[in-house]
Amino acid sequence: MTNFYISIAAAEGNVGDIVIRREVIRQFRASGLQPYIYRGAMSDSYVDAFNLDASEVVTPSPVRFLAALFRDTASRGRPVVVMAPGPIRVGGSAKTSLKHILLILVLSLVRLSGGNVLTVGRSVEIGRRYGLVVERALAGISNIYIARDSRTSQLIGDKSRLFPDYAFRGQPLQSRAANVPSAVRSLLVVSLRHDRLSIEDAPTIDAIGRYALVHGLELKFVAQVREDSDQNARLAAWHGASFDAWDFGVSHSLIEERLAETYTRATAVVSDRLHVLILAARLGAIPIIFHRPSVTKLPDALDYVLLPQRIESGDVSAVFRTDSAEHKRIEDRIVVAAARMEELDAELVEKVAVSAGTKSSSDQPAHAAPCSVAAGRDAQIDVKEWSQNGK
Repeated sequence: MTNFYISIAAAEGNVGDIVIRREVIRQFRASGLQPYIYRGAMSDSYVDAFNLDASEVVTPSPVRFLAALFRDTASRGRPVVVMAPGPIRVGGSAKTSLKHILLILVLSLVRLSGGNVLTVGRSVEIGRRYGLVVERALAGISNIYIARDSRTSQLIGDKSRLFPDYAFRGQPLQSRAANVPSAVRSLLVVSLRHDRLSIEDAPTIDAIGRYALVHGLELKFVAQVREDSDQNARLAAWHGASFDAWDFGVSHSLIEERLAETYTRATAVVSDRLHVLILAARLGAIPIIFHRPSVTKLPDALDYVLLPQRIESGDVSAVFRTDSAEHKRIEDRIVVAAARMEELDAELVEKVAVSAGTKSSSDQPAHAAPCSVAAGRDAQIDVKEWSQNGK
């Protein structure tokens, strides 16, 4: 069986990082590949949230991980290397740039041996200009390069393809949300980054609190990233609101489950965290970007998918829609996003089938994991807008 190599090492205490990497593993596992996973120094709680099979190799050792990859490469085993999804800064320093160049050399050997390099869910921030040269070199040796946001797609150019973030993929979440009566959606949830809060945000957060009061909603703060916990706790205390803490000693899986329960009871979620907005939207809440004009990360990743509402930092009015028509609009766009991810599943099945020397997906049933958010309703939703955005 062909192996695929992937690192799940990321920031400890970040549910979004787990979700997108877990979906990639499920995607390639469903394609008939055997995962070989580098965990680094990540905790058992973090790794357990991936629900990995006992038979799958998970190693904390970079030496063992690379040795296995080189053995596969030398034996012409046609390994598949999957560059994990998420944001990356390239060209930030000479040291990190050297690491990226060495990585590209390793990946070039994989390609020369007949293996595949698949870069998925990429979001790139360029430091020094040579960083863009390095990233374009990665795109050049990749069999496929998937950008998750319009900015990255434009930076990389014709070698990139544009698909939604991996948090839009996976088992349907709206089936769970559909069982929640609209009357039960009594929460207005707020979750803000700890590293971007400023005094200019205060009038806008106050206005969100007033909106909740006027509309009979309970204001609730949450932390989907552990580092955000203290700041959101202080905001909740200041506004007399409830707060879902990131409890130390509680597993990542349980934190994820608690957040899902909260989002299922929310009519809207205001955040400057990408995966807070996506996961909440998939659970039936209206996503609203807490926007700072100097930061385009969220509009770049979400406008072409959901076209969500925004609240501008410094805005003292905080006017937004939470009516049934807006709920329906977001739901329909999530259906389209799910359909687009199914297209990616099928395309990657084709890629890895060719790599493994098996029949292509045109000759046998595709093994793409089900994403039945898109199944059974509005199957005729037009996805041409995606083709125009993709390349």
